[in-house]
Amino acid sequence: MPDLDERIAALEAELSALKDAMGTAGEPAAGGPPGTAAPDRPRTLVLHDTARAMVATPLYRFMGVSLADDADPSAGLRLEVSGRALDGRGGVGSGLVAALVDVAAELALLPELGVGERTTAQDLFVSSVRPIGAHHVVLVRGHVVRRGPSVAFIDADVWADGELSATAHVTKSIEPSDSSEPAPGDDRGVVIQLPR
Repeated sequence: MPDLDERIAALEAELSALKDAMGTAGEPAAGGPPGTAAPDRPRTLVLHDTARAMVATPLYRFMGVSLADDADPSAGLRLEVSGRALDGRGGVGSGLVAALVDVAAELALLPELGVGERTTAQDLFVSSVRPIGAHHVVLVRGHVVRRGPSVAFIDADVWADGELSATAHVTKSIEPSDSSEPAPGDDRGVVIQLPR
């Protein structure tokens, strides 16, 4: 079964590349829960590593999504629209826009999260102003409107070639990390299911 062996090798290579992209952001501190930084690792570097890991997923790599500014992850996301990001009508689909908004909101909230805190999107509302077509450069940036102990409200704007294309409102729940669950980048809990 050379096809299965090739698929396994490709998945292992992809997992290795994701680990490399994440650096040490997902490695636990000595005696600490997964997802906490090593004591000698400055928080700024951990935040940058976490942000890079968020855009290093297979979907975002395939679409060509990157951080808008490597030095400032809260600057959001950048996408140069290619055929991979287009739907059947030649525009960027609303599902991809929503996915970009969700990550941009997380990037905006990331500096305000405490060590070990994790978030989940409770609600995401995107209002399209104009369509996004091929060859546009898209920038998505979120900003925290309010952050409480267990919930955060983030607004985001989607710009295509300098024109506003969508606005969004995201609500994220905030929970302390359960050390028994794998943190982002911790592959101990990852299950890879291969097609039969």
